[in-house]
Amino acid sequence: MTEEELLDNLGKMLFKLIDSDTLECFGWPDEPVDVVLEKVIEHCGAKPADRTMWTRMQRLRENTKHLFLYVIDDKNIARMLDTHTIDQIVKHILAQVSDTDK
Repeated sequence: MTEEELLDNLGKMLFKLIDSDTLECFGWPDEPVDVVLEKVIEHCGAKPADRTMWTRMQRLRENTKHLFLYVIDDKNIARMLDTHTIDQIVKHILAQVSDTDK
């Protein structure tokens, strides 16, 4: 997945998984997706990936992993982290959420 695709998919996923009032408290939709993601993680008591040590793409993936582990806390997703890439899990979640919207 390109950086642009990942950002787009993460934005969609955040919007589907977190209520809009909460997202707005973190600057949605004016703040970039990576900043909102970091704020969500911090709000839940976890530490986002260090901006000085990781590229933006690495931070996006690492922070998405933190979102899955510390915010969503879903055992199935946690197991998927052992066998799937972050990109695959994001696509899987978006497909699942889209199926429930139908």
